[in-house]
Amino acid sequence: MKTISKKPLSIWVPLAFAAGFPILIFGCVMVVYFLLPGSEKITSGLERANTRSTPAGSFDQSIAVLPLVNMSPDSENALFAENVHEKILSNLSRIQNLNTINRTSMFAYKNSSKSHTTIAQELGVRYIVEGSARRSEDQIRITIQLIEAQTEKHIWAEQYTRDSKNQFDLEAEIAQEIAQQLNRAMAMN
Repeated sequence: MKTISKKPLSIWVPLAFAAGFPILIFGCVMVVYFLLPGSEKITSGLERANTRSTPAGSFDQSIAVLPLVNMSPDSENALFAENVHEKILSNLSRIQNLNTINRTSMFAYKNSSKSHTTIAQELGVRYIVEGSARRSEDQIRITIQLIEAQTEKHIWAEQYTRDSKNQFDLEAEIAQEIAQQLNRAMAMN
């Protein structure tokens, strides 16, 4: 009976490890570099740039609704403007394939003097909705504008005046109108 020498096998193990280890490290680096959302990519030398993983075409279908300006003389009506903002945003967020920025992030831009272009770049959106809300005893007035942020172009603007008891219907109507105007704007591009 022949005995198999184990000496040649002991030479191959370190060689296989030496060849396989760099390949494993390279594979892990590539996964982090290309696949993980929010990972940092090396652009040149020691420069680094944050990247955001977004589906193709999602920039075209992205919107930020800025907090509405309270135009009522009574400061207590600021809560009314915030509620209208929240409802419009909530209704827009239900639209399939429309990426909306959350309410909490948007309040960082309340009373901001930044341009629409700057805000859009910071948030990664194409469209911005801004407006104002005013309430008297029995009337509400909401003015809304839809803006393509890169060009600062007004796509649509409307002023709504309604009886205050129809506030909830008006919020849904505004969100629906914004969605229709967005569809028209995206179809034209």
